[in-house]
Amino acid sequence: MKTQRSVKLFQVALSAMFFLTSFFLIGGPAKAAEQKVIKWRLQSYVASPTIEVYKITSVRFAERVKAMSQGRLLITPFCAGEIVKASEILDAVSKGVLEAGIGVGSYWEGKIRAAKIEYGLPQSFVNKTEMDTYFQERGFMEILRKAYSQYGTHYVGIAIDNGFALLSSKPVRNLDDLKAMKLRATGAGADLLKELGAAMVPVAGPELYTALATKVIDGCVYGGFEAQWKLGNHEVTKYIMWPKIMPVHGPNNFFVNAKAWNSLPDDLKSIVEVAWTKAAEEFYIFKYNADIEYLEKMKAHGLEVVTLSESDQKKMADAALVVWDKASSESEYSAQAVKLMKDYLKFLGRM
Repeated sequence: MKTQRSVKLFQVALSAMFFLTSFFLIGGPAKAAEQKVIKWRLQSYVASPTIEVYKITSVRFAERVKAMSQGRLLITPFCAGEIVKASEILDAVSKGVLEAGIGVGSYWEGKIRAAKIEYGLPQSFVNKTEMDTYFQERGFMEILRKAYSQYGTHYVGIAIDNGFALLSSKPVRNLDDLKAMKLRATGAGADLLKELGAAMVPVAGPELYTALATKVIDGCVYGGFEAQWKLGNHEVTKYIMWPKIMPVHGPNNFFVNAKAWNSLPDDLKSIVEVAWTKAAEEFYIFKYNADIEYLEKMKAHGLEVVTLSESDQKKMADAALVVWDKASSESEYSAQAVKLMKDYLKFLGRM
């Protein structure tokens, strides 16, 4: 009951901020007219403008910021590759080529090791409430902000979804089948599949369909079922491995060039934060329901859901512990983050 009341209070506060911030903090329309117009370029890692995630977290987010700021902050959104490659978004924001970026932490885990944990560790959290608590209440957000600040960026927040599954052209009826497969995945999801014996092949999101069709890879992870469908990957795969590799994870982070962020007046910072929180809320609601809808579409299209045995699921959980420990050893921030996660899992009674 306490959690439900807290969530309700947060929703009420968010709604109040949404309507009041843009009006009262800047002193109404007359005051807004006196302010200079700030323009940002925002690039997402999402491969296509038809994918709903892009519409929610980039297009609608930009529209909301414009409305709330009464035109004082104008954000132009771009898809992956329109300015830089998806994997280069962090560098582009750090250097000021872009003012803001929406990315996947695992894309630059080689630079920010804790970003792998931001993306999510397999077999850890099972729902959004747990992951939200880890970020917002258990201290992980502070760790990420310190880590990202080393690259000249301000970490605004995360958008969490309900995880992802592996689509493949060959069935995974037991974990040994993975040993003969070439797969595309990122972050700790890739680490888990590699630990289980699969060969990992780097492939950008826009190139997945071709890579699957030409047998460069035998399967892939890319967002949820809606994103896979919109890229056409259901046409060149036959199987869905179940259960999901991660039931919940953080695939969308939002960060801003530090100089661009620091130059904003406080009211515009508040507007950006509130607009992103709203986008993240809409994102999760959409992803939760889209996963149900598009999984059914894939099954109707002919894809077979192959459920691993309980013993194989136990082996996957054991392999995940190895992935956690390896992630923990990669940096001081990573060690802090994994300790926070384990402490919380102990609180939840799962360690």
